[in-house]
Amino acid sequence: MNLITKFTSLFKRKTSCSKLPQSFCLEEEFKKRYKLFREIILANNQTLEIMAEFEEILSLNKPFNLNYLKSRCTTLLVNVYKMIQALINLTGGRYKDLEVVFNRLSSEIEEILASRKENPLEKSFVLDLSEITLKDIDLVGQKMATLGEIKNKLGLDVPEGFVITSSATMYFLKKK
Repeated sequence: MNLITKFTSLFKRKTSCSKLPQSFCLEEEFKKRYKLFREIILANNQTLEIMAEFEEILSLNKPFNLNYLKSRCTTLLVNVYKMIQALINLTGGRYKDLEVVFNRLSSEIEEILASRKENPLEKSFVLDLSEITLKDIDLVGQKMATLGEIKNKLGLDVPEGFVITSSATMYFLKKK
């Protein structure tokens, strides 16, 4: 055994918790529980931040695209899963049923997101009103999608126009 190994072995615990005084075991248990509790709090904070982003997008009619939504939903699900696992470990398995509910809900969310197809117009930065229908609402906003629907599906007179897409906005904001 070399000198470094001998030195580091002085600081390593060689006995199990059962051979130590009870106060050491309690301290180890407290550290474990504290770490799990911190994991729950951190994952919860990250989950709440994502939910606040979603709320802001909806309330302020901010543009977003499907890839952004999928990415944030994945991050949200990962954080919820972390919370569930930490809670199960913290309580000795008392909330194991949460895994079943989580798996069901995450499957439903993934199914909904998978059913949404990328809009081929999403790569366009500017669209003529004659190209827009209600299916493009995520790309052009409700007002312009409605105008496009009125013009293209109902055949009613609508002034000529164009729209700058949410893809253009996202591109511009990333470059800024």
